[in-house]
Amino acid sequence: MFEQKTSVLVRAHPTMLNYTIRFGYQLQRWRKLVNVMLEKDVCRPRIHRLRVIHIYEADYNLLLAVKWRETLHYMQKTIV
Repeated sequence: MFEQKTSVLVRAHPTMLNYTIRFGYQLQRWRKLVNVMLEKDVCRPRIHRLRVIHIYEADYNLLLAVKWRETLHYMQKTIV
């Protein structure tokens, strides 16, 4: 039963991502973003020495990574 539910989830996730791409739909959780600022120099918080990291929802980050990779491969094939 667990394996059956797992397989349903594994099929549903790409279907959901493909739907959002095809119809340009944004999920509500994709509209939120967390900014984290890390000090480059410990205990010396200078504004120009901070590293900003934007944390997106995991499936949105996956979508960006997959589409970016496809774009890069497409560009390499068409330019060369």
